[in-house]
Amino acid sequence: MTLEDLGYTDELERSRVELNLEAFEIGRVITEHKERYIVKTVRGDLEAEITGNMRFTAASRENFPAVGDWVAITIYDSDSAIIHKILPRHAVISRRDVGHKGETQIIATNVDYAFLMQAVDRDFNINRLERYLTICRSSKVTPIVVLSKIDLIAELAQTCKFKDCTHTNEIGCSVLAALENGELERASYENYLKIEREKAYFETTVEERRKKERMFGKLMKNYKKDVRRNGY
Repeated sequence: MTLEDLGYTDELERSRVELNLEAFEIGRVITEHKERYIVKTVRGDLEAEITGNMRFTAASRENFPAVGDWVAITIYDSDSAIIHKILPRHAVISRRDVGHKGETQIIATNVDYAFLMQAVDRDFNINRLERYLTICRSSKVTPIVVLSKIDLIAELAQTCKFKDCTHTNEIGCSVLAALENGELERASYENYLKIEREKAYFETTVEERRKKERMFGKLMKNYKKDVRRNGY
C-alpha cells in the first residue's frame, strides 16, 4: 500500500515541503475517539495521540485532528505514533456542536463524495436525510443520494425574483408559489426553514467566537510588546 492509495496528492506533498515536514512520516486519520486516534500509514495502522503543544495552542476543536486528516507523525514502539501537524484541509464536513455552544464539530475532512444511506425498512426519516444533504452541500462535498424534497426547494430558489429571497413572504417567490399550488409539501418547506435558521445561527456564533479570538490575540500581542519594552 502507498500513500497515493489512501488519497495522497502532489498538492499535499507540496504543503508538506512548504511546512518543513520532510523529516516526519505521513499518515491519514481513520478513527478518532476522545483525542486518541488510529492513523493509517504505509507501515500499517498506528495508535496515535497529539503533542502537548498542539493541545495547548489549539484555539478550538477545529484545530484537533479529525477523520480524513493527513498528519505529520513520528513513530515509536512499532505501532504507536505522535501527531505533530495537520496538513491543510481541502474540504470539511462539519456541524454545530450541540454540547459546546459556538463550537464546530468536524465530522470528516478531505472528502470529495459522501454516500447518504438510510434503511427504508426501519426508521427511515426524510428530514434526517435532507439535513445531511444540506451539511454536505455547505461543505462543498458532492452527496450521492436520490432526489429529495430539499433538492426541489434549491432548484426553485434559483428562479426567485430576488437573489436574497428568504422564501417566507416575498412577492414572486417560486418556493412559496410551489407551496401554494401543492407542488411542495409543507412539511418539507418547514424543515427547510428550520435548517436555514440553524445554519444562520451557527454561522453567527462562529463569527462571534472568531472575533473574540482575534481580540484576545491582539491583547496578547500588545502585552508581549509591553513586556519587551519595559524589560520584565
